Amino acid sequence: MGNYTLSYILVLGAEFIAAISASIYYYKYKNSSLKWLLPLLWYIPINEVVCNFILEEKLFYLLYNIYDFITSCTILIVLRLSVVEKKWQRGINILIALNISSFFINFLTINPYREYTSLSFTISAFLIVIALLLYLVELLNKKIIIKVNRNIFLWVCSGFLIFHISYPILIYARKFLGDIKSILDPLNYIQVVIIMITYLTIAFGFHWGEKIEKNNH
Repeated sequence: MGNYTLSYILVLGAEFIAAISASIYYYKYKNSSLKWLLPLLWYIPINEVVCNFILEEKLFYLLYNIYDFITSCTILIVLRLSVVEKKWQRGINILIALNISSFFINFLTINPYREYTSLSFTISAFLIVIALLLYLVELLNKKIIIKVNRNIFLWVCSGFLIFHISYPILIYARKFLGDIKSILDPLNYIQVVIIMITYLTIAFGFHWGEKIEKNNH
């Protein structure tokens, strides 16, 4: 088994584990906005399988570009539904609008059948990090006592923060240093590790976290 095949199996395995964990523990968060992440967590590994094994290669880039758009918008919308204060809601509404605009403009400036929307993905990662931080700020400002280590949403946020802070750096490192074999291989390994940590963190959060009783958070 080649290194690429093993890496691909590890990544898919972590993604499916997150989706399965989210399904098993759905009862814990079914009354919260987090419920809208369940279809996304299944869509992510299924898209990987479809792109790499089922559809023609010429659709590979297009489906991944659509995937980036759907994933970023879903995460931002879930965060928008999770915050209560009007100022944070308005802030995330702006982030959603910026995200949609960036993808629209990027699609017009590249051939989506042959190129990745790297620029809009980087922008969306930055916007998601901001939205996640806004959610955390609101949570910290609430005059309630929460068990931080048993909060499902915080675990999920941590997983997505890990991914969206580090992945854009890897993308541009691969873009500018991809011709250097001695650098490319370590970058590939780091990429696999980051994806695995992201989705295993999310999976563990659904398992370890306590049931969400209220409609928010």
